[in-house]
Amino acid sequence: MTLMGVTVFDGDTAEAIRHAAVSAPRPVAVTLTPPPVAPPAPGITPTPPPPVFRPNAGYAATPAIAPAIMPTPGPTPHSGLAAAMAPAEPVEAEYQGAYFCGNRAANLNLKLFQASADSRRRGLFTFGPQATSPDVPRGSFVVEGILSVSGGDIVMKPNKWVAQPGGYPWFGLSGRSDDGGKTFSGRITDSVACSVFTFKRLVAASTSR
Repeated sequence: MTLMGVTVFDGDTAEAIRHAAVSAPRPVAVTLTPPPVAPPAPGITPTPPPPVFRPNAGYAATPAIAPAIMPTPGPTPHSGLAAAMAPAEPVEAEYQGAYFCGNRAANLNLKLFQASADSRRRGLFTFGPQATSPDVPRGSFVVEGILSVSGGDIVMKPNKWVAQPGGYPWFGLSGRSDDGGKTFSGRITDSVACSVFTFKRLVAASTSR
């Protein structure tokens, strides 16, 4: 019943309400346990997860570092495969000098093989760097033509590569000697970049390549 706006229960109703409040289920705290993680197999190292990138997290950006590029040296004449490819012919005379391409000089060596029944002479050109032009590659090729150890004209044409640096062109020689074959000089042929050459005969030539 209601007295002055307040609901008043009789004894039996009040007891029933109290009993229902005591018997109502209370919330239960639930603890979640993560599933067990299997240990790694023997001999296998677990891979850690990748780091999480957080922009503007206060870390200085690290610039990418390019891998070091090492220069590749040119082939060395008369070593390894080049030596196996060089003609195995006796050497009659050997000459040492230089040839010029623009304002740069390169080392030049000519080994003249012994004369055969054929009037044409064969030899081996070897070229490479000098102190003032260390970037000139090393290489060698067989030449054929005219050359007398006693002097006179020299005309030598390239015939076959023995050791060719990548993309490097060969060349020929055209000149003469007026001192009995001690020195030769003239112009470079079969080349648009190189101009002249000069070399002198060494005192003693090797007996083989």
